[in-house]
Parts: sequence; structure tokens; C-alpha cells
Amino acid sequence: MLDELPLTSGQEAILKDIILSVAKKNYLQLGFDAFRLKAAWKKLGVIHPLRVLFYIYTTPELAQAMKSICKDSLKKLIKGDLADQLSLSNESCEPYLDEFVAAVQVPRADIEASISKNDWKTVIDSLTNQT
Repeated sequence: MLDELPLTSGQEAILKDIILSVAKKNYLQLGFDAFRLKAAWKKLGVIHPLRVLFYIYTTPELAQAMKSICKDSLKKLIKGDLADQLSLSNESCEPYLDEFVAAVQVPRADIEASISKNDWKTVIDSLTNQT
């Protein structure tokens, strides 16, 4: 069901570009790239939040990049951008939650309350610490 939610190959490429750029570039390079990255977030549009997280955390390269990003005190600011992106959707997560937690191997109890409160930063933390 989750993989049937809309996420185009173009949106996948944008997510991959953003996450890998932040993970691999130094602070100076990111400063020069900030405008492009901000535009990339806007270009994504509204996507179901669990579809985005499913893609990121079931793609080993992206899951590892997120772990690296979240360990860096400055780069982890991307969590706010990702959380803002996830908050754009008002679609229910409940029908997909069991499949999602099974796929990303995180206990439902660790993320269910945060998802219901749209606390996506905490969800990202839970997923990043789990992988």
C-alpha cells in the first residue's frame, strides 16, 4: 500500500539530491548551495509523509546519509526542512502505519504519538536512531 502512494521518480531524485548533498558537502559548499536546496524543497510539492519517510529509510544510502546528517550539529538543521515538508500533507497516516513500522523496523509505540501530533522531527529522530 505505501509504495502505491504517489511519489514520482522526479520527486525521488530531488529527495536523494537534497539528502546526499547535505550529507556529502562541507559547510562552505552548503552555503553556496543553499538557494538551490531551498528551491528543491519547494519543487517537491505535497507528498504523503509516510511515503517520503518510507522512501528515505528503506533506501540504505539515504538512511545512512540521514544518520550522518543527524550526528552533525549544523547539518541536522535539515530535519526542520524535512519536517516542514512532511507537514504540508493533511492525509491520514493511520491506514499505512503498520506497514510503515514493519518496513523501517521501528516499534509503532516509538513514533505513533509523534505522528498524531505532526511532530515530524521526533519521528525523524526515532527513525535515524533505529537504523
